[in-house]
Amino acid sequence: MDDAQIWFRSSLFVIDPDEDSAGNPHRYGKALAAWLRSKLIEQGRAAEEAIEEDWGWCLPCAEQPFALWIGCGHAFDPRRLPATSEDIIWTCFAAAEAGWLKRWCNGISRQDMDAAAAELFAQVQRIIAAEPAHRLVESP
Repeated sequence: MDDAQIWFRSSLFVIDPDEDSAGNPHRYGKALAAWLRSKLIEQGRAAEEAIEEDWGWCLPCAEQPFALWIGCGHAFDPRRLPATSEDIIWTCFAAAEAGWLKRWCNGISRQDMDAAAAELFAQVQRIIAAEPAHRLVESP
């Protein structure tokens, strides 16, 4: 596990067959994002419905004063398609974004954004590590 991203296997998530047809094929993470959203809300953190991206699923956690979100996705051997839940290594990372103009107008520093993303990521790490159905693994 590196500092910026957490990797794990889980028996908790099932790949929804409709997930492949909703957007980019073989980009799973919807069940992970929904589960993580519920855990964050239980802990008092705002979290919106996940949004499908070309790389996986984006779980928005704040829009002001800057965008704060969690990326939920996976890694698997593409030679083993279709992937099953057992083939997948799940992953999460946190990010903060704001354009330079928004940062300048609102007095937001890159350090503020990095600190918020690090705090969110630490919360995600604790949530994932506390779940008995998850097994942390090294980055593939």
